[in-house]
Amino acid sequence: MKIVYKISLIFLMVFCTNALFAQKTQIKKADKAYDQYAYIDAQEIYLKVVADGYRSAEILKNLGNTYYFNADYKNAAKWYEELIKDFPSETESVYYFRAAQSLKSDGNYKRSDELMDQFAQVGGLTRVIQNYQDNKDYLSDIQSRSDKYTLEKAEINTANSDFGPAFYLNHIVFASAMDTVVDGKLRLHDWNNQPFLNLYMADMDAEGKLSNTQKLS
Repeated sequence: MKIVYKISLIFLMVFCTNALFAQKTQIKKADKAYDQYAYIDAQEIYLKVVADGYRSAEILKNLGNTYYFNADYKNAAKWYEELIKDFPSETESVYYFRAAQSLKSDGNYKRSDELMDQFAQVGGLTRVIQNYQDNKDYLSDIQSRSDKYTLEKAEINTANSDFGPAFYLNHIVFASAMDTVVDGKLRLHDWNNQPFLNLYMADMDAEGKLSNTQKLS
C-alpha cells in the first residue's frame, strides 16, 4: 500500500511540475508578444493561462492593457477590476485611472467616479485629480449642452478605424484601416488584428456631406 501511495505521489509531483513549467512557458510567450505590441496574440495566451487557474498582478495588468489599447473598454474594465480586487498592493495608480476611464466609456459612471476617488487616494497625477474634482458634475454639464449638437454617421465610415481628419480645400483627409492589400493579400497588424493604416481623401460638399473616398498615393 505504501509503495502504491509513493508511486502516486511521485506521479502527482511530476504532473504538477510539468504543468507549472508549461504555464511558465506560455506566460513567457505571452510576455514576448506583449512587449512586441502583438496585443491580440498576447491576449489569447493570457486568457488561456487565467482560464487554467493561474493569475498574477502582471498578467492582469497586461491583459487589461491588451483591451484598453484596442479601445475594448468593457473587457479592459473587467480585468482592471480583477487586478484591483486581487492585487491592491501591486496596483499602481494608473490602473485605477484606466479602469475608471474604461467604465465611463461603458456608461458605468458611478463606479467610474468611485475609482477616480481611489485614484486620488493612491497618489494619482495631481492635475488629473484636480480636473476631476473641479468637474464632478460633468454629466449635468453634458446634458445641458446635448441639444446644441447633432451627431450623424458619415456615409464614408467603414467597419474599421477611420479617424484623424484634416481639411484641405473642399476635401477631407483622414487615416483609415479600410483597405491594406499587398500582393493580393490583406495585411493585418499584430497590435489589433486590423488592417494597416493608409491616408485617404474624400470630397466634402457645402453641407459637410462626404463622398468619393480615394486612397492617397
